[in-house]
Amino acid sequence: MAVKSLGDAHVVVLNRWRDSFAEYARYLDHDIARVTYVTTDAGQAAVPATAREVVVVEDLLDHAAVRAALEPAVRAHGRPEAVVALQESDFAVAAALREEFSSRGRKAADLHHFLDKHAMLLAAQRTGVPVPRSALVTDPAEITGFAGEAGWPVVVKSLQGRASTGVRRLDSADAVARLDLPFGSGHPLLVQEHLPHRVHHVDGVHLGGGVLGPWRLNAYVNVPGAAALGPLAFALGEPVGSVEADDPALLAEAEKFLRVLVPGMSADPWVFHLELFLTPDGEFVFLEVGCRPGGGEIPFVWRDVHGVDLMECEFSLQCGEVPDIAPFGDDEPVAGCLHVPLDRPAPCRVVAAHSMVAADGPYSEAIPAVGSIIPRTAGSYEFVGGRFRHRGTSTAEVEARVRATAAHYRLVTEPVRVAVIGGRVEMLEAAADLGLDVTLVHSPGRYDPRSDELCEKVFPVDLMAEPDRVVECLRREHAERPFTRVLTLTEPGLLPAALLNAEWGLGGNSVETVRLLKDKALMRDRLAEAGLSPVRYRTVRGADELAAFLHQLDGVPVVVKPLDSGGSDGVALVVAPQDVPLAWRRVEESGRTAVLAEEYLDGPEVSVEAFSHEGVHTVVAVTGKYLGTTGFVEVGHAVPADLTDPVRRQVCELTTALLDAVGVVEGPTHTEVKLTRRGPRVVESHTRVGGDFIPDLVRLVHGVDLLRLAVGVPLGLMAWRPQPRQAEGGAAVRFLLADPGTVTEVTAPDALDPAISLTLTAKPGTEVPPLRWSDDRVCGHVIATGATAADAVARCVETVSRIHIHTRAD
Repeated sequence: MAVKSLGDAHVVVLNRWRDSFAEYARYLDHDIARVTYVTTDAGQAAVPATAREVVVVEDLLDHAAVRAALEPAVRAHGRPEAVVALQESDFAVAAALREEFSSRGRKAADLHHFLDKHAMLLAAQRTGVPVPRSALVTDPAEITGFAGEAGWPVVVKSLQGRASTGVRRLDSADAVARLDLPFGSGHPLLVQEHLPHRVHHVDGVHLGGGVLGPWRLNAYVNVPGAAALGPLAFALGEPVGSVEADDPALLAEAEKFLRVLVPGMSADPWVFHLELFLTPDGEFVFLEVGCRPGGGEIPFVWRDVHGVDLMECEFSLQCGEVPDIAPFGDDEPVAGCLHVPLDRPAPCRVVAAHSMVAADGPYSEAIPAVGSIIPRTAGSYEFVGGRFRHRGTSTAEVEARVRATAAHYRLVTEPVRVAVIGGRVEMLEAAADLGLDVTLVHSPGRYDPRSDELCEKVFPVDLMAEPDRVVECLRREHAERPFTRVLTLTEPGLLPAALLNAEWGLGGNSVETVRLLKDKALMRDRLAEAGLSPVRYRTVRGADELAAFLHQLDGVPVVVKPLDSGGSDGVALVVAPQDVPLAWRRVEESGRTAVLAEEYLDGPEVSVEAFSHEGVHTVVAVTGKYLGTTGFVEVGHAVPADLTDPVRRQVCELTTALLDAVGVVEGPTHTEVKLTRRGPRVVESHTRVGGDFIPDLVRLVHGVDLLRLAVGVPLGLMAWRPQPRQAEGGAAVRFLLADPGTVTEVTAPDALDPAISLTLTAKPGTEVPPLRWSDDRVCGHVIATGATAADAVARCVETVSRIHIHTRAD
């Protein structure tokens, strides 16, 4: 193990890598030290199985989110003795945590001149090495003025950033006018003279006090006719390689430069990644330096070819130990690497990626699998078109192999295209924000007009009446240009989506799973087989069968409901034998020949909003429900439901057992549960989010956007945190109701509390139908937040009482 002084101390590691850039389990004994990893969803793959705690966050750059997620581990294991972050993007958050906990590792003051490019240039200049002319600029005129002195082109950079992010080459004043980097008096940019020289990089270890450990000089390799030299070409969409130098004279010049710059930047031990220009006169000029191992394949080739793990060295230093490591000798083999960008902006789906590993080619590679989706990331060489490692006996040999790989590697990707069947516009907004090409199929006149701007194509098809046309339409589109996934969060779209995903092998919940939850009788059958939620039920096909079932229940009322429907459509209560004829007449009027009859479950009702990923189910929220004075139509909801801990636990356990029993593997689910005297009983469940603005309430209280997750997680574009936050406050929705008839007058308050949102759709002339199912609530709704759910409900009720909708009976 590299680190020996920490014992059983608590150590926090920030990790965003999926690949094995760092072999953490080899650096620290995880059986002794209590190691907590804060990582992303993708980064979980690199976390050792022996980690004491694993905390998943969506964004490691969000210090507040990282700190909040880390709190349970701090309470359990105490303050961290060391905080480790090996990726430069995470240095600032790691430094802030070290400041708070007085942990080992560099603090913000130690890192400032490595993370701020202007401070970096000034620090390098103070060591006495040559640096490019530069200035801070806050407006376009200052850039033009600098170029007037230094000459065009110039290079502008954000003060923070890595992997050439935030770097632009400007060739003229016209280019300045088109600059896409934000800047101003409070957010300056750095402008530098453009040096048209070949770029090199040096990676190595400073052991402190001016003592150099091992280091290697590399020359960047650009393709013929490159748009830029060095790593900037990668940001412009071109392959970039690098090859270690074996020219003794060049290495001697590099060593002179290092012995001045490296201890001048920091007398302490540190791992460095230095970038330099080499002028035609053989002089090195400073470009940038990082207090970290180089990115991309550099750590891999050092480990493979030279037997030195730069990540291990950096890990040791951040834990307060100096690695025991010697300089290289003169007989080191030559290593090289190549990074190939994607052929289009991410996210994209890989269509073809051909292996290049061969005796005269790379010895190792990391290329994306065909069919995989490359996520959109910033400042990382991990999610790229291809990464290749080379080795040989000379610079010339390795450079030839790098160039051959760059010339012959073939990568083909396509945009991530999804079909969406029905649903809310927020789902389309999420898809567009994630960079997806969306084709929407929706019922005419029932989709938001904004959908046209968010979608590549929109096809108006009646989802309820024409499910076969939905399938035919999307089959034609898929044949023309394949979809990556068919998505839906609306009831009539569930089965068509499952059928098409299965037909095209796209994943998602199976057709059987969707049918089990859409057909309420099949769901009852599966629950009975699994021994869950015992409820007496029967599929009935006539008034006589309904009467017989009512008699069998011996005084318990019967609920009659369609086998496949939602929104309380067609649900009726049969209490006595004389109710049977009317109930069955309504069944016949609806065109149905069979319905589900089940015993009435007496007690309050809640719904469970869950999210599943790879077959693991997480309850995100439990919602309280409010029914109208007649029938089963819901008139309001509140999050969180007012439950005792034991009852909540029973409800959650029943829900996850149901989801397992029917085979749900991914996405949101909405399960309705009655709290009876015999315990919780399932009413029904759906592989979609709840309606009635329940996702809005969940987002307000738990911070979880179920609509966005339903799009991003199945495609691998978003992380899923299986520990959603506990409820913070409460939220409620109440629907506005009115007597059936034509609206004649509407009065509402002019001003509302900021915690209250009113959507009023009723106006003179609106037809208000009798309240038989959810779509009959046509007047609008109120959403409110509060310190508790009860507080939010009270605000809704009070607001509704101030809204008057007058109707005239027709």
